[in-house]
Amino acid sequence: MTVFDVTMYGGIMSALAEVGVLAAGAPSAQILIATLFGLGTTALLALMVSRHLSGKGPLLARAGAVCERAIGLPSWAALGFVVAMQGLVFGGAGVFWDVSLHIDQGRDGGPLANPSHYPILWALYSIFAAGVLSVALHQRAEVRSLRAVVRATSEGSGGGPAEESRRNRRAALAAGGQRVRARA
Repeated sequence: MTVFDVTMYGGIMSALAEVGVLAAGAPSAQILIATLFGLGTTALLALMVSRHLSGKGPLLARAGAVCERAIGLPSWAALGFVVAMQGLVFGGAGVFWDVSLHIDQGRDGGPLANPSHYPILWALYSIFAAGVLSVALHQRAEVRSLRAVVRATSEGSGGGPAEESRRNRRAALAAGGQRVRARA
């Protein structure tokens, strides 16, 4: 360790000491609110999924059917898509709101210190719920519906390497099993 290192370290530490409290942690009330929200919504989600998988609750199947008709994807993909998108819309609005508050007021006092953090929390949980709902609905769906979604997404994005590989295999089969270069 050189004199420069000590001087540099001392300068940084004294500058940080002047700033004050950098991260004091979240107030207990905010932690309690976030914990109760997470536990409550996870319990509700687990109840809906378990009722759906046992065949006792038609709610998820109905919601998936409505989303399937509206979007055109299989119900397990459509419901997850709708749940994720509404969360991203709320979360995007919350981020814009949060940034403007930070520009005007500076740092805030914790994870739920201002109202703009609530839509962001909702968005994070919505992404989680979208995945859980898609998996739960797919457990009762036909296996071929996965192929339909993969095919729809690969065709919609121009195909990519997977689609090119499929074209090569089809061309080889059409040529009697011989290797054939794919057409550009």
